[in-house]
Amino acid sequence: MQNVCYLQANIHSLLDFVSTDWEYPGYADHLGRPQDTINYNLFLQEIRTALDVLGEKNNRFYGLTAALPCGPDLIKNIQIDVVSDILTELNLMTYDFHGSWNEKTGANAPLYDMSGSPEFSVHGCVENWKEGGGDPDQINIGLPFYGRSFAGNGLTNFGQTFGGKADTATWSEDEGSPQCKKFALYHIL
Repeated sequence: MQNVCYLQANIHSLLDFVSTDWEYPGYADHLGRPQDTINYNLFLQEIRTALDVLGEKNNRFYGLTAALPCGPDLIKNIQIDVVSDILTELNLMTYDFHGSWNEKTGANAPLYDMSGSPEFSVHGCVENWKEGGGDPDQINIGLPFYGRSFAGNGLTNFGQTFGGKADTATWSEDEGSPQCKKFALYHIL
């Protein structure tokens, strides 16, 4: 209880910003609804207003950021121009473009589009956010410190058809998603 009281009394000096992660407005697989587009704007604006009130009280500015999607089908559910006016930074999730859920092998976070998957790259995501009204000065790109694996015989390149499973034989501890520290160790040994 003492720690909670300390936090409540001193939150203004401990807090620089708030970051949100709604995965993803309007995304049906996560129980999203069409009205999420507007609800997301309202949600962010409520937080922005609360931070501005706190900032007035404490004579400082508090940032508001969000983890934001890159898939074109997910971006379409966000009013980029509205969200960009509310947020301080746009933290784009420029990773998980390809993995065992795809029909063909691909890079986790390719810099540019790969054959057969337009707009699923760091460049494609950034361009879509800019075209939607995102300010380039607000955009941050995510950097994954893990990989994606693909199980199958003879897989040596991207764009190859495989059985839809991750390589859990090699990367069993990580459920087929090699972590940076283990990847380095595996290749050093």
